Amino acid sequence: MKTQEKALLQPYLSCMQDLIGCSQLNIDREPPVGTAVGTVGNRCEVHVLVKGLVDPQQEIQRLSNKRDNAEKIMSQLSEKMDKYTDKVPESVRQANTEKLAALKGEVETIDAAIENFKKLIL
Repeated sequence: MKTQEKALLQPYLSCMQDLIGCSQLNIDREPPVGTAVGTVGNRCEVHVLVKGLVDPQQEIQRLSNKRDNAEKIMSQLSEKMDKYTDKVPESVRQANTEKLAALKGEVETIDAAIENFKKLIL
């Protein structure tokens, strides 16, 4: 997380903590083992401690499906971008490049979450 983004969120931590109803809210820290992750675009990850509360195998399957879907969208977008002509406006090209980067970041986050759940199985 960028320092600027962190500084923007810092004053609202206690309010977010109350609204979420959590006992602890951290920004830009390494999550503990046993957390599930949800992605909010490519700029935010939400980690919730679930060790002992969920079936790791089911979560791995759910995340694998989510990863497959993201990769499918990435593939379609890449194919679309490969077929660009001069008629495609630069703004559309830029938007698609950003979408592709966001999807790649999301896949990386999902892969990390799958690895975390694999650690719970051992």
